[in-house]
Amino acid sequence: MSRKPSLVSSEAEKEFSIYLRIPGWCQKALVTVEGRPIPDTPQPGSYYEIKGSWKKKKSVFLEMTIPPVLMISNPMAAENRCSAAVKRGPIVYCFEGVDNPGISVRQARLKVDSKDPTRNLKAKFYPNLLKGVTVITSEGMVPEEDWGLLYRSFETEPIKTKPVILRAIPYYAWGNRGSSEMSVWLPYELTKG
Repeated sequence: MSRKPSLVSSEAEKEFSIYLRIPGWCQKALVTVEGRPIPDTPQPGSYYEIKGSWKKKKSVFLEMTIPPVLMISNPMAAENRCSAAVKRGPIVYCFEGVDNPGISVRQARLKVDSKDPTRNLKAKFYPNLLKGVTVITSEGMVPEEDWGLLYRSFETEPIKTKPVILRAIPYYAWGNRGSSEMSVWLPYELTKG
């Protein structure tokens, strides 16, 4: 992850525009020229124009806020009903068994705050994991005991669960550390606060 500004240079002083692409998935962007913030707010899914007189080298810096979000699918995708996937920017994440030892990711559930669905999602960059990836953690839950029978009566006592912290890695990086369970879509349970 580079935090160096780009340099714009011109042999002679010229007036022209530079256009910065602000991706649709970028929730907030800040542009600075020569260390001074541009007062306008760049809009997601557009090109942001910086018009100016350029001479020699000037630094231009674009900082994008890319928080993790939860995605749900159309109810017509029956396999994903009542489930959510984690995404950060353009990257879809997955829950791999190797990152969640002692937990069956196929039995895990995400805890989702009904007022702020992304409150439980935390992103942190790990430079030594898979040659450098951002890991997203979330509060979740797993059954205290094995599910048991293939089917059970709906009136049966609900399965007792225990809280866990679930770890997700970028989907493109899974399957590189041996065989383990993996899931992109996890059922979720809405909680209050």
